[in-house]
Amino acid sequence: MEWLHARGAIVFRFWNNDVLMETGTIMETIYLVFATSLRSTALTPGPSPACGRGEHSA
Repeated sequence: MEWLHARGAIVFRFWNNDVLMETGTIMETIYLVFATSLRSTALTPGPSPACGRGEHSA
């Protein structure tokens, strides 16, 4: 699991019974984790290339 975390993955672990019987709660948990994660990361594009549309100057 550490390998996944090091690459930015989020790992969820739930009991099968909870997934089957408490699906709404599980979905809300997943939503809240992702909503919080998205708020903490900037969703801005990278800088424009220095040479037009990404062509390399000779």
